[in-house]
Amino acid sequence: MSDLLYVLLTLASFAGLAMLAGVIDRYLTDPDPEPDEPAAATATATATAEVTR
Repeated sequence: MSDLLYVLLTLASFAGLAMLAGVIDRYLTDPDPEPDEPAAATATATATAEVTR
């Protein structure tokens, strides 16, 4: 019975460390960059530029 308790305690400790590492990683990394313009807007701007030449 005590062996099962130690195994569960070990698994819980590793899970806690994994969650802590995830929180630290999220805190230290840069936020996601803003998405670029949609492809349709870029294609429209390109087509407009070609027409005005």
